[in-house]
Amino acid sequence: MTFFSGILITNALEVQERYSVELIRCESANEAWVELNGEVKRIRLLAYDPSDSEITSEINDYVCNLFSQATSIEIEYDLESETKDAYNRELVWVYLDGKLLQQDLISKGYGQVNFVSGNYTYLTDLCASQKDAILNKSGIWSFPDMEEAYCDSGLINEDEESQKETTQENTRQIDKRLLHYIIFLNSGIVLLLLIWAFMRRRNRFEKK
Repeated sequence: MTFFSGILITNALEVQERYSVELIRCESANEAWVELNGEVKRIRLLAYDPSDSEITSEINDYVCNLFSQATSIEIEYDLESETKDAYNRELVWVYLDGKLLQQDLISKGYGQVNFVSGNYTYLTDLCASQKDAILNKSGIWSFPDMEEAYCDSGLINEDEESQKETTQENTRQIDKRLLHYIIFLNSGIVLLLLIWAFMRRRNRFEKK
């Protein structure tokens, strides 16, 4: 009986729970304050990086608007993650009206998967959404210098390789045109020298 009780307790501890919270203030995509059972908590989205870019302000406004308009807000701690970061923020999955906020943001290209130190629950789905966002060049993925931090779709490297091949092909075309120009120029110079030599020789014969 004690053995089975131990199993039940262990399994209960391994279940990730969602906790309903009330929004106090949303500061940015990285930071918000919520109230859980009378306790104020400063939270940060787990495994999410807004990746500073030209649309950072747009991302922050989008996230805070979602928070303010949501009729229900839930947070969930991941069993494979630390509960707090170096700034004492609670690292959580966030659900707004039942939808995972990280999933929504990643699928729109409003940030990427990052700051991962364990086998978190939703990483596979998040990376799949990130791959679609990259293919569609959504959000931050419309900027050519953006690189993946955690997921490895290979799409960015392929784009870079394609750009490299295009650059090399353009260089080869320029080299060919330059070579043709040099050959043409040299041919012209040789022709002018031949004409000049011919005219000079003819002038000598005429003087004689």
